[in-house]
Amino acid sequence: MPDDLRARAPAALPTIAFALGLALAPAMPLAGAAAFGIGLSALLAAAVPPLRSLIAGVALLAAGLGLGTWTEGETRRDLALVESIGEGRFARIRVPLERGWEVKHESVRMRGRWFAIEDGTRRERIALPIMVTLWDRPPEPGRARWLEAEGFLRCRQGACRMSVKSARLLRLGGELPRWSPARWNRAAFLRIAALGSGSPMASRGAAQAAALALGRGELLDPEVREAYRRGGTYHLLVFSGMQIAFAAGLVSAVFRRLGRPRPGDWILLAMAIVAPPFAGHDPSVARSATMIGLYAISRIAGRPTSLENLFFVSGLARLALVPSDLSEPGFALTWGATGGLILLGPRFAARFRGNLPRALAYGAGAELGIGPVTSHFFHQLVIGSSVVTILAAPLLGVMLGLSAAACAAAFVQRGIARLLLEAIGRLDALAVAGNLLVADRLGIARIVASPPALLVASVFTLALLVLVLARRGAPVAVALVLVPLAWSFTAERLRARVDGLEIEMLDVGQGDAILIRSEESTMLVDGGGRRGEPFFGRDVLLPMLVDRGVRRIDVVVMTHADPDHCGGLPAVLQTLRVGRLWISSHHLREPCAAGLFDLAVRRRIAVVPIDRRPPGEAGGLRVSVFAAEPPFRRSAANNGSLVLRIEGEGRSLLLTGDLERQGEFQLLETAPGMVRCDILKVPHHGSASSSSEALIRRARPRLALVSAGRNNRFGHPTREVLERLERAGARIYRTDLDGTIRLRVRAGTIRVTSEIDRTGPAGSL
Repeated sequence: MPDDLRARAPAALPTIAFALGLALAPAMPLAGAAAFGIGLSALLAAAVPPLRSLIAGVALLAAGLGLGTWTEGETRRDLALVESIGEGRFARIRVPLERGWEVKHESVRMRGRWFAIEDGTRRERIALPIMVTLWDRPPEPGRARWLEAEGFLRCRQGACRMSVKSARLLRLGGELPRWSPARWNRAAFLRIAALGSGSPMASRGAAQAAALALGRGELLDPEVREAYRRGGTYHLLVFSGMQIAFAAGLVSAVFRRLGRPRPGDWILLAMAIVAPPFAGHDPSVARSATMIGLYAISRIAGRPTSLENLFFVSGLARLALVPSDLSEPGFALTWGATGGLILLGPRFAARFRGNLPRALAYGAGAELGIGPVTSHFFHQLVIGSSVVTILAAPLLGVMLGLSAAACAAAFVQRGIARLLLEAIGRLDALAVAGNLLVADRLGIARIVASPPALLVASVFTLALLVLVLARRGAPVAVALVLVPLAWSFTAERLRARVDGLEIEMLDVGQGDAILIRSEESTMLVDGGGRRGEPFFGRDVLLPMLVDRGVRRIDVVVMTHADPDHCGGLPAVLQTLRVGRLWISSHHLREPCAAGLFDLAVRRRIAVVPIDRRPPGEAGGLRVSVFAAEPPFRRSAANNGSLVLRIEGEGRSLLLTGDLERQGEFQLLETAPGMVRCDILKVPHHGSASSSSEALIRRARPRLALVSAGRNNRFGHPTREVLERLERAGARIYRTDLDGTIRLRVRAGTIRVTSEIDRTGPAGSL
């Protein structure tokens, strides 16, 4: 294969320039003027033939800057419009229905690419993505075209969310026409879901059939998703570009075998048009459909093109239509994987003989393309995922074929469809077992520190330019792509070093997670969590810890067994190296605590019942512990919270869990010497049932830290508690307003910084 990518892909430089313009536009105050000037210069120089390729790139850079500026202005306009009509309060919106409800533990969610918001008699279109969340049984979309919802609307960082309290506040409207591919998809989904209700294995098969053939992941069990994710094959689990490419390849091969390629080209074009409305407008589906459509058009027009050029032209077309995709994980994943496969795969495969080594070489190219993307967006690196994908692809291919057959049979022969679903369910069980075997025995999945977006974008841009402009640029491009991964491992080592004492109240929403590090030890007190979200620790807490270089924790403390304190800890014990678990024996009957205890025993982690044996010291820090004695008149779990007083670097920290008034009174009566502190973790997220006047008067903290979720339904922290703390002269920091709060203590001096700067530099205490 010729290594001159520039000749094979003339659209490469213009596409890179256009994407660069989109990326630079938000950071350039005069991007519009710059776009005009660059574009005018390109037009004036267009008459010079040797410079036309360069001029095309310059012109598209200007176009990217202009479109990016316009898009940024539209986003600001939409955010201002939402704020003026209904942001932060009860509002009514209309969302076009493109997919079904997505099950997310105890809630269901509906996503839309845009929505309309109503204000009296007018309805304004808002070009921002929206997610509607409901904690109730939702209405099935059926043939409806749109969903009306009333609830609490909040927009942040260019995306909106609405929480709906009851299904009574939802209404479906409109009807999809008979020719609509979305209607065909929903009809097949309803039939498959109904057929899967007969047995557990058929139900499992129905979930897989809906995901693989229809792009509907609503029926998938969260544990199944997790198994595929850990095994590195989650991208094969739902309808994506792979299915479209597989179908396109089959159609093309059949018609070429019949000696009639032209009808096959028209069928490919029809598939490219129908696929996105049928399976959804995800970036992967859009990329594959665009590439196939452009290929079919070039064949029909008699203008052959290369696979590389189709790749770049499809990216240019997608970004021109949906500029916001540039910052979306789905766009980066599908174009990163495809780019690695197309641009690096052939260069790797040329060094090997035999089908399997060459297939692995192509897979290595795809893995290099997605490695920096998954590490940035998901804090995850699956080493060897290309090998696992190649090994799993035949099994998933069989499941895909059976799924398509089951969807067709569901309309003509229900008995055959049910048998097919049973077979798919058994194959799925085999695939899940294989993924778990690979993940647990080989340990290929690793949580890593997230490299900065600017670094990832820069190295990808430079790598593409090297591949395009240099005939032998593949080694340099590979080295560049590896830079973000090297940064992740280097950053972990650098951030693991602590000078003095460092205390961080992590922003885990409505919960507690406090990381305490000294030069000699690391302690984690509670792990946050949300009821009904079993993967909170993996998705939220572990990335926070690894970003700070934490791979080993000497002591993990569970103050009490409520989900918002205990829920994230199992993932910590499962993934990181943990020395000891401190826990109260009073909490061991609670499910979360019992599970944590069993996990610690299996992992050979020392369990210390600290209410019976106070620990004294931990890594140079002096630790005092108090546990109130039952019975309690109310809130037994909260009042039974372990209370820790930690002294180091000449300062003291009082951690109070969710202690309420009865527990506070026991603390004041039994261990009054523990209460006086410089830094107070405010009990129970600032609830009115805690932080009594007596406790605050005795503690006299200089700093008060409140861990609470943004706009939480409990109203934490209450105005009453905040006023008590203010009267005591405490400076208050809150995770719901300040984000993660970091305290650096050195020789008695406390330096406070927060993730969100509300009040300017805090200075030292």
